[in-house]
Amino acid sequence: MFTSSQINHLTTLNFINIIDQHVRAVSSIQLICDNKDKVIRVLLLLDVYFGSEKITDLSFDLHNYNYDDIQEIACNIRSNEFLMYEIDVALSGAGE
Repeated sequence: MFTSSQINHLTTLNFINIIDQHVRAVSSIQLICDNKDKVIRVLLLLDVYFGSEKITDLSFDLHNYNYDDIQEIACNIRSNEFLMYEIDVALSGAGE
C-alpha cells in the first residue's frame, strides 16, 4: 500500500489547522501495522482546542485513502465538510 519512505513521512506529519479565531485542530497520522510491517489501518488523529484548552480528541479511519489524499486531509481539515461537522458536534457537547 505504501513505500517505507511514505510510511516514515506520514508518521511524522503534524498540522495545526485553524478552524476559527478560537478553535484549532492539531492533526497527525497513525499507521497500524501487522507483524510483517504491512499497514493494516490508517488513522487521522485530531486534538481539538478552544483557546489553549484541549476540548477533545477525535480519530477517523483513512485506510482506503491514498498517500496524497491522506496528506491533503490532514493538512486541510477546514475543507472537509465531514470533519468540520464532527468537530462542531464535539464542540457542542464539550459543555455538558
